[in-house]
Amino acid sequence: MFCLFVAYYSLTCILMQDLFNNLLEQLNKDHYFEETKKLFEVYESISKSMRKMDEYFSCPIFIAILLNLFGLFCAGYWLALHPKLSLEYFLYMLGPVIYYLSHHFLLMITASMTNEKGDEAKSILQCLLKHFHPEIRRKIKYEKNMALKSNLTLWKMYVFDRPLIVTTLGCLLTYGILLANLGPEY
Repeated sequence: MFCLFVAYYSLTCILMQDLFNNLLEQLNKDHYFEETKKLFEVYESISKSMRKMDEYFSCPIFIAILLNLFGLFCAGYWLALHPKLSLEYFLYMLGPVIYYLSHHFLLMITASMTNEKGDEAKSILQCLLKHFHPEIRRKIKYEKNMALKSNLTLWKMYVFDRPLIVTTLGCLLTYGILLANLGPEY
């Protein structure tokens, strides 16, 4: 069940990335006013879907990331502190490490790339909006919608980005070193 959730969330993020890529391709072409207005509507629709996705999945993703980190920590701890490390035990414990690490990277990388594409499209649209005459800007009426945040988050606490990937693994490694120094008695 956990694998299905990770796959569903990652594929949904990839779909959002494709939608933003198509929007960015359209934005790089010359447009008339009506075409530009439609592109603003497309962006608004995509960002609304992204906000809904974050509303429903920010807590489960937070829990999934915590479970991945806990599983990765336990597997690494058992692997590092096993008294008689044999090749069979090493290969046996390498499976969970690969499993949790691949899920962790799949969730974090797809979500952060989706946020990056969304921010890129938003910044281009904001620049485009500034080039219009103020009377035309009033007709579009998207300035207040552009101010809304449309990012995928971890339980509305932290926005997915590239530094978060490194931070989570660094934190995991730091706690692993601290507990390993205490020894297997604790």
